Order: sequence, then C-alpha cells, then structure tokens
Amino acid sequence: MVNNTVFEMKTGQTAAVLDLVLSDAQGPVDLSDFDWVKLTVRRPPGAAVIDAEAMTADADQSANPGKATFAFTTDADITPGVYNIEIKAQDGSGKVHYFPVSETEPFGKLVVLDVLG
Repeated sequence: MVNNTVFEMKTGQTAAVLDLVLSDAQGPVDLSDFDWVKLTVRRPPGAAVIDAEAMTADADQSANPGKATFAFTTDADITPGVYNIEIKAQDGSGKVHYFPVSETEPFGKLVVLDVLG
C-alpha cells in the first residue's frame, strides 16, 4: 500500500469500494500466489470495526500487480472519524505479509464522514 494512503467515505455508504495496490520496497507485490488477503480497520484505542475481512485480489496480477479491493456492504455503518487500515496477507508458502510497510507511516487511513441526515 502506498504510504500516506487516505480513503474517504460517508458512514453507511454501502457502494464504497476500497481499491488499492499492495506494495513493498521493491514495488507492487504480485498476489497471484497468495492464499488470502484480509483487511482490518481500527480506531485506536478501540476494537476493530472491520476485523480480518477478506479482500479480493485482482484476477490479472500480471497486468495489475498488487491490486486488491474491499467492497463495503453491511460493514459500512461505521461511526464518523479517522481509522487505521492494515492489510494482512499470506503467500502460498505460509509467510505472512503486512501492508503498508513503513516505519514513518505504519498504517493507511480511512476517514469516515458524517451524512447530512
């Protein structure tokens, strides 16, 4: 995931899609040999509001390496605020990878905005 990644949505927005590219120091990570990719969203210091929910890796990792999506459905009713995003993925050899990978920006951000009414 690119550092300084910020995603915005409105609370209850079931049409929202988190669309991102998972990257490490070498660039986008080809997810074709990964067993799973999961999303966790947490507003510190509280519990996760989305806890290890499955993401969908793009089927064509040759053309779109590292691309993965998460479609908000019933998970969209999140209290307005700023949340940390972390992606956990397991490759075919059982190794676990976390995204983003950065000492200066250890998490992506989800900004959930209120609705007018």
